[in-house]
Amino acid sequence: HDTDRQETDAELWRAELGTPPYQKSVLGGVPVFFLNSGHGGMMDPVQVQWFNNEAASIPTNQEVLIVCHYPSFCLFATYAGLKRTVATAFAGHQAPVWIISGHNHYFREDFYHNKGTRFIQSQVTSASTKIWNDGNAPGYALLGLQDGRVVSRIFRSIRVGSFQVLPSLASLSFNQLRWAFDRIEYPGEVFHEGFYDRTGRVLSFQAVDMKCHFSHVQNLTWQMNLWRFGGKVREFLISGTMALPTRVAFSATSPNGPWLEVPIPTDAASASDMVYRFLIPAQFLTATILYVNVASDLQWGLARTEIAGWGVAASAESLTGYERWIARRYKTFLLTAETHPSAIPAGSSVSNLELFAFNLAPGTGSNGAAIPPPQIQGLPSQSAVLMDQTNRFQFARRKTSTHPGIACIVEESTDLKNWSSVDPARLTVTSLDSAWEEVRMTEAVANGYFRVRVEKAADPEGGFLPWQNSVAIPAGSSADRNANSIDDLMEYGFNLTPSGGGGRPYDPSRIGDPLGLPAIGACGRLVSRIVYARMRANTAPGVYYILEQSQNQSDWAQVPQAIVTERILKSDASWEQVECLLDDASQPGMYYRVRVELSQPLLQ
Repeated sequence: HDTDRQETDAELWRAELGTPPYQKSVLGGVPVFFLNSGHGGMMDPVQVQWFNNEAASIPTNQEVLIVCHYPSFCLFATYAGLKRTVATAFAGHQAPVWIISGHNHYFREDFYHNKGTRFIQSQVTSASTKIWNDGNAPGYALLGLQDGRVVSRIFRSIRVGSFQVLPSLASLSFNQLRWAFDRIEYPGEVFHEGFYDRTGRVLSFQAVDMKCHFSHVQNLTWQMNLWRFGGKVREFLISGTMALPTRVAFSATSPNGPWLEVPIPTDAASASDMVYRFLIPAQFLTATILYVNVASDLQWGLARTEIAGWGVAASAESLTGYERWIARRYKTFLLTAETHPSAIPAGSSVSNLELFAFNLAPGTGSNGAAIPPPQIQGLPSQSAVLMDQTNRFQFARRKTSTHPGIACIVEESTDLKNWSSVDPARLTVTSLDSAWEEVRMTEAVANGYFRVRVEKAADPEGGFLPWQNSVAIPAGSSADRNANSIDDLMEYGFNLTPSGGGGRPYDPSRIGDPLGLPAIGACGRLVSRIVYARMRANTAPGVYYILEQSQNQSDWAQVPQAIVTERILKSDASWEQVECLLDDASQPGMYYRVRVELSQPLLQ
């Protein structure tokens, strides 16, 4: 290996060879990187920064050669850190990127493509007949570099008298470069070893720390903050290899248990993908903190369990339509700058929301191209269409059942400046399949321009997150995104209108009077009566209304349930007006307030 796992800066290499542990040269016009892939196929952060800077300076039409110990591109989960770094640095590179390595003790070439780049991973057999090999040992490889290209590749085993000349790239087929967790449909968050801060996540371990994964695992404990995922995750994921007998167990109490053991999946799909999927026990799904433990009674020489990554995933039933869409596309359903509905992905000129609404794939043209089923064409052929007698204005949109929170609005104009909505009666809607429908103008209109506008409609699934994302452009503090001096959670919880200044009015479309906030902020009577409106529990999941009391208006505590008599005065499908009678005769002069609390933070 290039270094020992205890080394911090390739001390043995430097002492014995007197050369840098990594460097770049130019041979035959080809940039050649000699990399230190560490003790587990992972470059250290300083080397990664140097490598990224050097790679960025190489023209995309220039072939590149990389020499390193680990054949990271043909290793799926373990020892794959170098693969992620190189693939990222050369994404979109037009010329081939060649990698030549040892480690696996045999002659082999593997061919991959990723984000427009072709990667050729070569491996060279062992030079010793005393250890495991492919039967060709000892041997070596010869590479011919000329005029900035790799022009020849030859494998030679000394056991045979001939040379194996390898074919040109033109005759070879390339496979899609794959990563662990690729086939997880609804990931919430995944952690590839070597690419995240373990602090507070890996609590303890008995294993060989390879710096990019754990090997020979006897005991390993993780901590996962489930509250980040809003109760949506259902599975715990482990990437690597697990040698039986190994135990996996869950706890929501402490990192020391008590533990609930679950069976290890042994189906073919899990074995081939090197990803083990564990259903989180139902009693732990609503826990704030989840602890997961992997343990084995095997001794060091026999404990062959290797952990190369872990994470959590949701189920289709627990996610909204848009969350399912971004989870498959961006490998997380959390709200980020990349997954936000208004974000425009690379290679597209339209937003995630429009890609989702019109069934488009980014990166295939200025507006994307329709994805299967093929009869669904997505966006109109032009963003503004001058109607003529052929009446060709038509487009495909998701059905209401498959696009919660999305509204597709057809608009018309005579000057391309002033737009108005088209009466739905002028549109013909035809079902295409269970999820999609075609919309077509039913009349010919001369000299008219038409367009389709997509906007976020009322979210039928309710919740604070969609509400917060639609009330205003982020400004001010994180708790007051529209900077009007009213906490966002108060606005949501008490149904205040999204317009107006600091003392915003109540929404008259809701039930009864008084609406929203309590009419009395503080009361000192012996028998207190507080009346306010609140969302019903079925329409405000995760929102708590907590009645509190104080004698000095500084120190507040929840009112004991024993002194509260609660009565619902009126209600509708979403809201209820509640009267709270408080018997505080034993504590005269008490002040009261209603506090709103979100049980789970926003998923961002």
